[in-house]
Amino acid sequence: MWKPLSIVSGVALLAGGGITYSMVRPVLTAERKQVAEAEANQKSAQKLKLDAEAASKLADKELEKMKDSLSKAERAKAEAAAKKEEVAKLLEEATASKATASKELADLEQKMKDLGGLDAMVGELKAQEAKRVEYDKQISAAKLAMESALARKASMDKQIAEVKRIDLWQQTGTMAPTFRSRITAVNPDWGFVTIGAGNASSVTRQAKLDVVRGNAVVGKVIVTHISPSSSSAEIVPGSVAPGDSILPGDQVKTGAASLPNSIRTAPAAAAAAAPKVEASAPAAAESAPKPAAEVPSDPFAPAAEAPAAAAPAEAPAAAEAPMAK
Repeated sequence: MWKPLSIVSGVALLAGGGITYSMVRPVLTAERKQVAEAEANQKSAQKLKLDAEAASKLADKELEKMKDSLSKAERAKAEAAAKKEEVAKLLEEATASKATASKELADLEQKMKDLGGLDAMVGELKAQEAKRVEYDKQISAAKLAMESALARKASMDKQIAEVKRIDLWQQTGTMAPTFRSRITAVNPDWGFVTIGAGNASSVTRQAKLDVVRGNAVVGKVIVTHISPSSSSAEIVPGSVAPGDSILPGDQVKTGAASLPNSIRTAPAAAAAAAPKVEASAPAAAESAPKPAAEVPSDPFAPAAEAPAAAAPAEAPAAAEAPMAK
């Protein structure tokens, strides 16, 4: 009797094990797939990190080159200033020589009048006239040399101002107001995006950019790493509306906080320069607008920036450039 019961029990156990395996197998398969995807994402993130670090080192080297160029330009400026002083001294000496020659010529003319116009005096007069012509030529040559030195100095000043502007923008995360590019990739898990523009488009680290879709700002990002043709940027927490997200293809442009000081302070300066109109108390109370609903502060608002008076002078904004691909 026990043998049939053992056979029946074994069959029941096998059937139960098969049912359990068929139920657990999809779960095990899904978990293995998730583990494989997680490992792939981790490898991809590590590669992106290494690429970003390499791009950061390249940007530091380029900054050192710019500083070296600035030092060379300043030395050239000093040499041009010394040359200008030398040319000015030559011009002063030539002018003094001309004045002396003019005085000698006047004295000779007076002597000719006193002596009745002798041939010898006529020859002396011609010699002095030749000297005057030669002095005039020397003065003209000195003026041309001085103008050339001034032109070289102006060119050097322009180059120095441009290098200083680039160095200042690199240090403060400032970018041209004409900058435009596109989001090429989005990693929502790690909270960063890839932008299709880099050093070649004058992108700077810590630059604050607006992400635009149509005519609306859908989010804000901060540039963290730069390569020659692309950049990585962190998504500012809370800048993307609930239910919305930054997508590949969205446009990016310079945010208000990363605009040059001369552009950011222009509206405030215009408002300060505008004449104030005083109104009577009842009229002012009637015309005062009703308080609007409270709006969350913009993390890139210009008000958060340092006062414009403390910022160093900047070069004029760069000419408008086409949107980077």
